Amino acid sequence: MLGNMPTFERCRAYYGTDSTRDHPPASAAWSATIFSSFTFAVSDATLLVKTSSTMAGMGQPRHSVYVGNLPYQTTENDLGNFFSQAGQVTNVRIVYDRETGRAKGFGFCEFADEGGAQNAINMFNGADFNGRALRVNAANR
Repeated sequence: MLGNMPTFERCRAYYGTDSTRDHPPASAAWSATIFSSFTFAVSDATLLVKTSSTMAGMGQPRHSVYVGNLPYQTTENDLGNFFSQAGQVTNVRIVYDRETGRAKGFGFCEFADEGGAQNAINMFNGADFNGRALRVNAANR
């Protein structure tokens, strides 16, 4: 953990190539690469970073909140840093339009425990975040 920044057990990264000819070699080059104790798993359009704690945590209950009315320029890091005031954030996902790649204005924040998720709902539902009033509710499964 660097300074005050939260650690995320799972994050999403994207890469682009100039042509479809470059895509398979780029995928093959990154797949199973280990960098600074992170293992990269590559699919056609997504580069997932997996850590041993992520894989060990599979099957555990998730404590997620839906976050709506996000400013379109919000990043997952911005959201994770903001919500870490409520509890330990383990995963953040902003939803993007498949066609345009633009943010849809909502996402999900996952917490290590139910208390963190409930704190987030109580603290941030209706709160101002970069000029917009957030809608924060328990995420539906």
